[in-house]
Amino acid sequence: CFTDRENETQRLKMNFLHGINTMLISPRRWGKTSLVKHVADSLKNEKDALLKSADQQAVKDAVYADMQNIAQNYLDVRQLRTAIDNPMLPKEKKEEILIAACGATPSEQTKKFIKLVLQEGRENLIQFMANSFVTLYRQEKNIISGRLITAVAVSDETEAKMRQMVEKRTNATVEFQTEVNPDIIGGFILEYDTYRMDVSVQSQLRTILKQLG
Repeated sequence: CFTDRENETQRLKMNFLHGINTMLISPRRWGKTSLVKHVADSLKNEKDALLKSADQQAVKDAVYADMQNIAQNYLDVRQLRTAIDNPMLPKEKKEEILIAACGATPSEQTKKFIKLVLQEGRENLIQFMANSFVTLYRQEKNIISGRLITAVAVSDETEAKMRQMVEKRTNATVEFQTEVNPDIIGGFILEYDTYRMDVSVQSQLRTILKQLG
């Protein structure tokens, strides 16, 4: 069974959180499998905690919006991770930063959760928890994310038609995002779930140039 290994547990958690491939090397029967199972179970308990606490639908919806904002800000603002992982930064300042990362009007449930995470010293896992909550919420509500990339902005009518097409194909509710990228020149790129359709001029030119080369 698993005993102690606190340093190894924390390091493996961080590797899981940051998507770092990890190889465990030791003699046989020294608990490698037990260590991985212990870390996976621990992370699962942590990511489930917020979803279970947000039991009322209105509260759950509000927390979902907050967690989406936190997850996106971790991607967009590199300094956010640096600040939250900084052991020298006071907890009060970290709390202020995380609440700001939730957006304009974070829910009281989210504020309580952030305070609890900081009290337990688990702030280095907040991105993982936010992403996990978003994933669990979407699974529960049968929601998938979609993205339409075009060279110029599309009309609301076009966006609505693309969303309806994806919803019809997937039998799911689609959270649709549009993005303008002049580099694709023309056409569009449509992404949803694990599907990607690239009919951009840029892609076609690359294919032609590759064939000529």
